[in-house]
Amino acid sequence: MPIHVIPKPYTVNFRLITNLSTGDFAPNTMIEKSVVTNLPLDTISELGAALIAFQRTHVLIYNPSTFEAQ
Repeated sequence: MPIHVIPKPYTVNFRLITNLSTGDFAPNTMIEKSVVTNLPLDTISELGAALIAFQRTHVLIYNPSTFEAQ
């Protein structure tokens, strides 16, 4: 996975850029397109709602910081 550094505008700092679509084993090539078609992830709220809906049918999401709190 290629990693690049570019300068941030108006500062002396840099921004780290990763290309998740380049290469034979790129993470983006391992995602089945039919699963994510028409799935908006433009905001954190939309991402959270999508994760909750996915979790209800496919996986167990585990948060170790709240596991023992009862």
